[in-house]
Amino acid sequence: MFQAYKQFTTTSLKSLLANKVRSFLTMLGIIIGVGSVVLIVSV
Repeated sequence: MFQAYKQFTTTSLKSLLANKVRSFLTMLGIIIGVGSVVLIVSV
């Protein structure tokens, strides 16, 4: 079971490092989305 998690995290990290711009844009979109929801809820 641990081997499957290790393989999953290794593959995920490799793909994140290979596509840095796409990863950055995805994180930026998530941060903006969460921030806007928090802002709307607080208003």
